[in-house]
Amino acid sequence: EVIRFTCGLTLPAEKVADLFVLSYAQTYASCQGTEFDGSLRLHDTAHKFFTKRHLFVGLSRAKSCFAVDVAE
Repeated sequence: EVIRFTCGLTLPAEKVADLFVLSYAQTYASCQGTEFDGSLRLHDTAHKFFTKRHLFVGLSRAKSCFAVDVAE
């Protein structure tokens, strides 16, 4: 099986699967009780249902304040 892109590029499906690996993500609820060593990015902070509790949970997961990035 091959994948044809709109730009004209054609690749085997196995190669596309290798190239497009999904990033790792967790919800605010599922990350409670965990701690992250690496960088941490908080998403959807401008959403109408985002609360201070979400912010607290997200920020408190990082081991260093320098490893946190807050995105809208």
